[in-house]
Amino acid sequence: MLKFGRLGSVGILVAVLLLLAQSQAVGESPVSLSASEYIVQAGDSFWSIGQRFGVDPENLAQSNEMDLSEPLEVGQSLEIPETTVKTYQVKAGENLWTIAGRYGIPVTTLVQANNVENPDRLQIGQALLLPSRTVISRGTAVTSAVSGFAWPITGPITSRFGWRKGVLHTGLDIAADIGTEITAAKGGTVVYAGWANGYGLVLKLDHGDGYETLYAHTSKLLVRLGDHVYAGQAIARVGSTGNSTGPHLHFEVRRGGTAVNPMNLLNNSSMVAAGY
Repeated sequence: MLKFGRLGSVGILVAVLLLLAQSQAVGESPVSLSASEYIVQAGDSFWSIGQRFGVDPENLAQSNEMDLSEPLEVGQSLEIPETTVKTYQVKAGENLWTIAGRYGIPVTTLVQANNVENPDRLQIGQALLLPSRTVISRGTAVTSAVSGFAWPITGPITSRFGWRKGVLHTGLDIAADIGTEITAAKGGTVVYAGWANGYGLVLKLDHGDGYETLYAHTSKLLVRLGDHVYAGQAIARVGSTGNSTGPHLHFEVRRGGTAVNPMNLLNNSSMVAAGY
């Protein structure tokens, strides 16, 4: 493992950005980044660090002889595996939102990878790192070996995963018309199909390896308890049952029974353009 220390890793990043800024090519170009050291900060996870450097979280964990389930400690040193990322030079009239939509990369990922303070204000000719992402639509599996999950539906995200006035919103709310087909994010087995308090008519799939997905507020279930389903199979229809303010899908991903941020497991290219 290379040991550069905190100042050393910052110096590496600065050197890379200076190199990119000096490039004469306009548009995107590949840049090879060698393995380096990263010091874990508060709130970091394998998922967020992987997004920042365009590295598969599972590869990141394996490179450091760890498991994805192991917690990270503030101040811990991690080796960032060698990876190839693209760069893009900003043109007149562009902002981070338009660039994110074009390349199917979450705005938050671009902000983290480039330490951008204001996504709406970029300098013409500014070089941006573009972490690798695969453009997909509903029902297409992500190429990452970590999850293999796919979007169950296409539509604007109306509420994200996170804390809301002291209450954790445990999934993503994706708006769609009543009756729109919901597809399985990954192959698995139906372990719950029925009514569940505020969730309304809900379906839950077990995908193995401790992962489950939950689909809530549906109007109709298309599969039954015990059924085995494949990725992309129609399993339910959008509704507004339970505690719902309008037709949408409340989608959750759980690992070991605990809800995790689906944005860290799914490619959200289709959602960026929808206003995420």
